[in-house]
Amino acid sequence: MGEKQRKGQKEAVENLLTGKVKLVNFSDLLREVWRGEEPLAVRLNVQLTEYEGGKNREKTARKVRNWMHDRNLPQNREEVFKICFALNLDEERAERILGMTAESGIHYRNPGEMIYAFCLRRGYGYVQALRIREQLRGEIFPNGFPVEETAGADRQPLNLTGYVRQRFQRVMTEDELKRFLESSRERFGLYHNTAYRKFRRMLDCLIRPEISESGLPEDQIYSIRKAVEQYAYVF
Repeated sequence: MGEKQRKGQKEAVENLLTGKVKLVNFSDLLREVWRGEEPLAVRLNVQLTEYEGGKNREKTARKVRNWMHDRNLPQNREEVFKICFALNLDEERAERILGMTAESGIHYRNPGEMIYAFCLRRGYGYVQALRIREQLRGEIFPNGFPVEETAGADRQPLNLTGYVRQRFQRVMTEDELKRFLESSRERFGLYHNTAYRKFRRMLDCLIRPEISESGLPEDQIYSIRKAVEQYAYVF
């Protein structure tokens, strides 16, 4: 890689971190992924109200208006998944929505989200996805879906996320989904992380060492530019 290209990539990272890059608005992304003929706002209102059993119509309408005018984003990942089902998205388009609004795409080490991903892949509706999710949770994870945890130093990664995802892509039936979850039951939740979140945490330690546990000396305070130049190498 040439020096000019490397410099350009460093500048791109710096511009992203400092907010100089204009990102796509949530409403624009919704319009891009929606492929139906029905008006987008109408579709969201109808489907999300249906998911609520016909309740909270005004609250739902207000949320949709806020999303369409980019006043705020969905409050949590479950709400984002509801939007994905409401718009009949596939896994790829759902990944884009989740990546923009909920910090990362589908968590392929989280069995609950993998069940949703399977249902999106198969074109199932949200209500059916909930039924399958609750059924499999009761049968395979009676104590609840595993949460993120940090493995001890003596434990080796049993499955990398990429490998899990590759295997999961071959799952096409509910029986295959159940067998896959059963065979991977002990591995879910381990070593799950969000790269961007951890990168920002480390960047904060470089820029503001006084907030880090390591207590870096004052003369090691980094600007965003210096941190990018020192550590954002492209391999």
